[in-house]
Amino acid sequence: MRLVDGGPIFDDYLPGAGSYAGTPISQFAALPAVGDPRARYNPPPGVPVIAVASPTDFCTAASYNRRTDRPDDSDTPERRIRLYEVGGGCHLPADQGSYFPGPEELAQAGFAPENRVAYSLNGFPLHAVLDAVFVNLDRWIADGTPPPRASRLTPVDPTAWPVRPALDQYGNPIGGVRTPSVDVPIGTYVERGLKAPGSNNSAYAGYDIPFSSQYLKVLYPTHQVYVDKITDDVRTLVEQRWLTSYDGDQLIDQAQAANVPGS
Repeated sequence: MRLVDGGPIFDDYLPGAGSYAGTPISQFAALPAVGDPRARYNPPPGVPVIAVASPTDFCTAASYNRRTDRPDDSDTPERRIRLYEVGGGCHLPADQGSYFPGPEELAQAGFAPENRVAYSLNGFPLHAVLDAVFVNLDRWIADGTPPPRASRLTPVDPTAWPVRPALDQYGNPIGGVRTPSVDVPIGTYVERGLKAPGSNNSAYAGYDIPFSSQYLKVLYPTHQVYVDKITDDVRTLVEQRWLTSYDGDQLIDQAQAANVPGS
C-alpha cells in the first residue's frame, strides 16, 4: 500500500520485541512450515527498517528459527534493513517498568493489582541503545547514511527449546549490539525472570546478579580503572554510532558515581 504519489505511508519502521519471529497467527493455527513465506519477516520494499530484539526476545523469537528466517542486513534499494540483537538486558528492563502503573493507580482505574515480581528489574540501559537507533534511522532517511551493522547473538543449541544465547565468562550474551554494561561488566544481566502466579509480565522482566566486591576488585583494582575502561568503551561506541554522545556522557557519569569496586 502506498500514498497517491507513490511514496511510502511511513518513512521508516522500528519493530521490536522479537518481531522477526514467524509465530502462528493464533493459538489454534499450525506453525508455519520451513520456507513458508508467512514465516519470514518481509519488510516494506524500499523503506528503512531497524528491528531490535533483546536477549529475551531472542529466546522467544529464535526458538522459531527452525522454521523462520532472521532477516539478513541489506542496503539494496528495495530492501533496506538491519536486525539488532542486543547483547544484554531483557524485554522489560527497569527503565521501562518504572513507568508502569502501580497498585494504587490500577485500583483507581478499576483493575485488580497484578502480582509484581519479587526482585528488582534488570538495570540494563536499553533506552541508550534505542536512542542511537532512532538517530541512525533519521540519518538513513535524511541523507542516506546507512546504519552500522551488528553481529548476531549465537545460540548455544539452535535445536533446543527455548533457544538460549551463548554466554561469556561473566554470564552475559556473546555478540550482538554492545554497550559498556556488558563490555565492562559489574554484574550479570539475566534475560528472563521467574514467572509469578497470576502475572503475565514477570517472565519477560529480567534481573541483575551483581558481582561481589571481591570479584570487582579483581576486575577493577581501583575506581579509576573502572571509570577509564567505561570511558574508553563509550568513546568507541559513540564513534561507531552505537551510542549517542548524550547517552555516552550519562553512562560515564554513572560510572563515576558508582561504588566500584566497593569497600
